[in-house]
Amino acid sequence: METALRLAPRDPYRYIFLKDKGIVSFSLSRYEDAASAFEESIASNPEYSVSYLLRAASLALAGLMHPLIYANPKVWVKTLF
Repeated sequence: METALRLAPRDPYRYIFLKDKGIVSFSLSRYEDAASAFEESIASNPEYSVSYLLRAASLALAGLMHPLIYANPKVWVKTLF
């Protein structure tokens, strides 16, 4: 997956690969790594709401939910709707 991301930095579906990378980290209980991958996915395509939800879950399980809520409440609202 890293090779695909490196070889195609402008792939219009990059956000999906990044989301998948996050899901792999999440399933291995590497929640901070997962949150980071989901943040990259969000940066690649801010309209893909699945990454917001998965990022919130990763941050919550990593014990880092408070920074998300206080740093940018709009992100939290967008995750909910």
